[in-house]
Amino acid sequence: MRVYFFIIFLILTGLNGVLAQSVQVLSNLSPSIKWQQINTAHFRVLYPQGFSAQGQRMANTLEHIYAPVSVSLGREPLRRTDFILQNQESVANGFVTLGPRRSEFYTTTPQKPSLLGNNDWLSMLALHEYRHVVQ
Repeated sequence: MRVYFFIIFLILTGLNGVLAQSVQVLSNLSPSIKWQQINTAHFRVLYPQGFSAQGQRMANTLEHIYAPVSVSLGREPLRRTDFILQNQESVANGFVTLGPRRSEFYTTTPQKPSLLGNNDWLSMLALHEYRHVVQ
C-alpha cells in the first residue's frame, strides 16, 4: 500500500514541476503590458501593443510556412496553436510547450552576426519553432 502512495506522490511531484515551468515564463512579464492578437486560419499570434507590424508579419509568415512544413514532416497540427511574441527579454530564443499548447518567441535579435548571415531572425525562429509544433 505504501508503495502505491509513494508512486502517486512521485507522479504528482513531477507534474507540479512540469506545470510550474510552463506557467513561469508568462508570469515574469509585467502585468501592465497590453496584449493584442491576430487570428488566422491555423494560428493565434499574441503580441504586445505597439508591436503590431511584427505581429502581422509573423502571422503571415506562419500561414505561409504551414503547408510546406506540414508536408515535409508528413502531418499537420491537430488544432490551432498560439504564438506569443515577447519583446521584453534580452535573450534571443524561443520554445514550444504542450500544456498549455503554445510557442513563445523572444524577439531580440542575437548579438552574434555569424548566427544569422543575411537571414531574418524572426523568420528563422518561426520556421524552427513551427517544426517543433508539427513534430
